[in-house]
Amino acid sequence: MRRADPSLTNNIKELWLTCFPNESKNYIDYFFNSIYKPEDTIIQIRDNKVVSSLSRVNAEVMINGRIIKTSTLIGGATHPNYQGKGYMKEILNTVCSHFDHSELISFATTKNPALLQQYGFRTVYRRNRYELTRDNVSRITNDGCMFDPSALDMLNVYALFVKRFNGFIVRNLQDFEKYKKGIIDQGGKIVGFYENGVLRGYASFVIDGKVLHIKECIYLDTMSLFKLLNVALQQRHIVYLNVSEFEKLDALLDSANRTVVDYKMARLNNRDLFNRLYNSNVVDVDEIFFTGKKPPYTSEMF
Repeated sequence: MRRADPSLTNNIKELWLTCFPNESKNYIDYFFNSIYKPEDTIIQIRDNKVVSSLSRVNAEVMINGRIIKTSTLIGGATHPNYQGKGYMKEILNTVCSHFDHSELISFATTKNPALLQQYGFRTVYRRNRYELTRDNVSRITNDGCMFDPSALDMLNVYALFVKRFNGFIVRNLQDFEKYKKGIIDQGGKIVGFYENGVLRGYASFVIDGKVLHIKECIYLDTMSLFKLLNVALQQRHIVYLNVSEFEKLDALLDSANRTVVDYKMARLNNRDLFNRLYNSNVVDVDEIFFTGKKPPYTSEMF
């Protein structure tokens, strides 16, 4: 077991393609071209090839009024021919031991929740996934809508939107420039709604055949939301809108089918240090995200 190096990137990417057949190839290409760092990936090598790997992506997250440096585990994969031998457990033992001394809270995607629960991870982010057709969304004009809003405008409206939430990733202008490029790299595009020259909302679209996925939808009011959804439904007849669990839009989206999807897990690595820092008395990670006045929000997988 060791850290990866640049010479193994293609090998690890092939492992992802084998282990995650339902994941978009465009997304995997984007991850390895723009996000992946060999030094933040732990691997197991057998028979002269990578058979198991786990990556982490660093970010700053706003938790109960403080910006905390964290990371998210992503891409935990073991080749089918080498599963059941404990390779991923060895990696997780090492990574979580490191977390105990380096981060207050760490996150993970929910590809294998049962395994991650053994290491103290709990699901704290869920998403409402609405399946929309033309019948579910009131028709409205496209006035004020335009593709490719500026990164600065997106930053400003995002900052306003997340004020009502906890546990969101803190972004800067460079993050949004990178985010825009990432959506384009996945074959998608971003639409914004402007009112009196001010961006009131944006949505990132990724098209998959006959359906359109709204990966992120940021809006300041109902009008902004409907403007964005109408543009989406002009692109495809079926739209999947992904929002946080606490954005209950059932009353606005007439009879739309809603599914609640587990999205991201969290682990409290050092309870004593957390309680000293926050002058609190939490016992587990759920209390951090579900007992405050603001509900958790994230739209990022990492």
